[in-house]
Amino acid sequence: MVELYDITKWNVKEWINTTGTREKCFIENPVDSKLYFYKMSIEKYPSEFWSEIIASKIGKELKFDIVDYNIAIHKNTIGCLCESMIDQQTQELDHGINIIKNAFPGFVVTERPEISFHQIEKALEKYRGYIQKFIDVMVFDALIGNQDRHSENWAIIRSLDINNKEFNKQRLLKYLKGIYKKFGLKLKNVPFKKFIIRHMDELSLVDYEFSPIYDSGSSLGREITEISIPEYLSDENKMKKYIKNGKSDIRWENKRVKHFELLNFLKKSYPEQLISTAQKVINQYNSDRMKDLIFNIDKKLPANFGESSLSLPRKELIFKLIDLRIQTLKELIS
Repeated sequence: MVELYDITKWNVKEWINTTGTREKCFIENPVDSKLYFYKMSIEKYPSEFWSEIIASKIGKELKFDIVDYNIAIHKNTIGCLCESMIDQQTQELDHGINIIKNAFPGFVVTERPEISFHQIEKALEKYRGYIQKFIDVMVFDALIGNQDRHSENWAIIRSLDINNKEFNKQRLLKYLKGIYKKFGLKLKNVPFKKFIIRHMDELSLVDYEFSPIYDSGSSLGREITEISIPEYLSDENKMKKYIKNGKSDIRWENKRVKHFELLNFLKKSYPEQLISTAQKVINQYNSDRMKDLIFNIDKKLPANFGESSLSLPRKELIFKLIDLRIQTLKELIS
């Protein structure tokens, strides 16, 4: 269920203005001091903040691990709001670009670096099991047609708690001692100290987790103008072509490929992981619930912000895009 927040009297912490993207700010709820992130659409794509909210609710409906975005009003502006993913005092976000840089010494960061799945695959090798997490993101992006999963739109959350680090060290040391004792004969040529050093790396000592999915607003046909929507609604082939041609920001062998083309490559490289995620989505999907979610997304919007509501044709467009993408996903794994 989408919620509406009036954040006019909340405490703005920092406004961020970036060319080509939305105006954003960090904002604190004065009641509980929790930190939130507020952003608006750019003039070119007025429905973009709705895409962020709807993508979030679709993700929740389909059981993805995703940040929850809701409607927010700040004075005379309207946008989307989400609670901070991290505790600012004890955690930090390690964005994808930093993870790539650490994995590839000498990697040159440009304004819009081109990152391939193979680079991400290598960078995530040391993070146990996280390739599945990233495949989940790729499936979700294909479902919503997200074209902006650049290397600052995915991350790992790291703990900054030094005391917890020491606790983890002692816990891991005890575990490794047990392993060494149990398999000592097989490890007779490996001194205990060398065995410990080999297995007690930084990632074993610091708590970390793959971040929830966030920043998915460049999706759901937000670039299709209101005047063009009837053409898509009256021509299913046009809509299927639009879905087929949508491209992922994540490359495959340094080439930008289409969303479902990327999923097909992943099915060959990681069949169990890809099919598992796809099947969960298909099993969870209910077209009636999805339609109800989309058509009631702006139900709580105040009357004086009525011009910011989504038109019925755009809601129909979004629903049909999702429904057709689900069908495409079914065909992919059949």
